[in-house]
Amino acid sequence: MAGCPQIAAEAIRAKRVGVFGRRVDDDFTLGDGDRLELYRPLTADPKEARRRRAARPG
Repeated sequence: MAGCPQIAAEAIRAKRVGVFGRRVDDDFTLGDGDRLELYRPLTADPKEARRRRAARPG
């Protein structure tokens, strides 16, 4: 998390963290090999972003 400390702190404060696609509580203990995920709101509408990419030539 050294590369994105602000995002990590925000996600942890808002309790938007998970392991392997499932949200976990504050008291969850990470195991060896667990993948910690930080969730945050989307910055763009996925459908609109796809439409823009599809409309680009090339």
